[in-house]
Amino acid sequence: MKLISIKPLLIALCLLVTLASCDKEKDEEVEPSRTELLTANNWKGDRILVAGTDAANYPNAGDFVPDPKSLSITFKTDGTYAASYVQNGQTIPASGNWEFSSDEQSITGNLFGISSDAKIETLTDTNLTLSTTVDVPDFPLPVPVEIRLVR
Repeated sequence: MKLISIKPLLIALCLLVTLASCDKEKDEEVEPSRTELLTANNWKGDRILVAGTDAANYPNAGDFVPDPKSLSITFKTDGTYAASYVQNGQTIPASGNWEFSSDEQSITGNLFGISSDAKIETLTDTNLTLSTTVDVPDFPLPVPVEIRLVR
């Protein structure tokens, strides 16, 4: 009676166990951080709402609100931003500093020359909506403002 060599069986068994234990690597998409979403590319203005109404609907809106479609802003990872917008037919550059709040739900800093705390209503790879209040001269209360930006 011939003895079957155990060595080939052990090799086959090890190979089978090795192949069976190797799962195919799944390409899991890692969600970008809020900083990555904010700083990935330039943002363009879409709409500015003042007290819930499109600022373009206010008479003489150009006197106190920039043209939203002309707004362009780039947030940089070093905590600075560069922006420009058109108001009363004149292009106005702006720059300053920004930072996330500790919970990354708002941006604080010197935005367009105004110290503010803007709440992030929406932040995706294509949409950014910020809301804040603005003090208007000769008006008794702060006015809610929402800025909608797109890529």
